[in-house]
Amino acid sequence: MISAKMGLFLKCPKLNFLLSSIMFKNFSSQVTVNSLYSNYISLLLEKQVNEPEESVRHILMHGLSLGRRRTDFEVNLDKKVSTKDHRRLGDMIRRRLKHEPIQYIIGEWDFMDFVFKMRPPVLICRPDTELLVEESLKILKEELDQKIIDMRESNNTHKTRQRVRIVDLGCGSGVIGVSVAKYLSSYIFERRKESEMVNHEIKLVMVDCLREAVELSIENANEILKEDQVRWEVVKCDLKENCDVKELVDKLIKEEKENDQDMISITISNPPYLPSSNHKNPSPSLSSLQKELLFEDRNSLIGFFRILYLFFLWFYNRWR
Repeated sequence: MISAKMGLFLKCPKLNFLLSSIMFKNFSSQVTVNSLYSNYISLLLEKQVNEPEESVRHILMHGLSLGRRRTDFEVNLDKKVSTKDHRRLGDMIRRRLKHEPIQYIIGEWDFMDFVFKMRPPVLICRPDTELLVEESLKILKEELDQKIIDMRESNNTHKTRQRVRIVDLGCGSGVIGVSVAKYLSSYIFERRKESEMVNHEIKLVMVDCLREAVELSIENANEILKEDQVRWEVVKCDLKENCDVKELVDKLIKEEKENDQDMISITISNPPYLPSSNHKNPSPSLSSLQKELLFEDRNSLIGFFRILYLFFLWFYNRWR
């Protein structure tokens, strides 16, 4: 009878988690990274959390400061975990059991070769977004190289500075604009070492309607671009606050281009592409990944699409 009740107790995820927490608290000296890894994965599997192994590994590596590489994690599997660290890890696991995205829990995420700060309600960058960065860089590099060739062929020796403008509309955490500016700055530096090349002035302007996104982009740009010769700014533009998108883009690109016909400019945008209905009426049958999306701000989805629509309407009318 007792064993049957104990079996029911262990089958309940919440009670099981509580039991394991009490056991680990009383015998913290016996707890290792490896034992926590196994127990936490079992808990996430019971709740059908997306990517349980990867989630637990990121939580343990971040919570215990084990490094960023998988090998750093593997060499620390026998490391003892203190009661204080165990309690903090337990709080992080509880958040993951509620399907909160791992990026929000650890407060950062790798994108391209950089580590960006992440926090709600700013939308989380996806791996496929890296393709947009790569394509943008390809376009900018080709234009830069062509400008250099044209200058040499025309013996245009009076041209001493080539200006580049990068505009990231709906910047979110700033991953796209900051990555493009960072890589382009490195590319220009390498080209200068290889051959004679005019000086370049890179300016990045990131735009978002969400105050939290503006603040987060500023933090990421401050950290990642601090050693690069890139001028940058983040602009809050919300239609509800009477922000004129056409006027904003004219100021960022058109007016400067009139003063410098050779200026290279690119406008990049990666708007959310998920229906807002998922946020209004979440279904109990949503998958783990869909539940994670509910933690992201739906206002940035709706507000940004309004901005994007007006921008492309202006662009179409101007260039058709």
